[in-house]
Amino acid sequence: MSPEPTPTDARQGERGKSMLRVLLISTIVAAALAVGAYLYVFNTEDEMLDGPAPSAGTVEQTPATTSGTAN
Repeated sequence: MSPEPTPTDARQGERGKSMLRVLLISTIVAAALAVGAYLYVFNTEDEMLDGPAPSAGTVEQTPATTSGTAN
């Protein structure tokens, strides 16, 4: 049976090159994904940005009616 660690020993984090490697790789991957998402969302070479969409048909415009008199 192993000895019971003290509260201070139990709270100690692990240090070393392997932990630094995990932190660096995950940070680089997160930054690359953020840049990729930014470029995907804010792509200016989108075909939908060439101008207004053509109308699918004609729209009849009727004059607005007023209720009551404004005299």
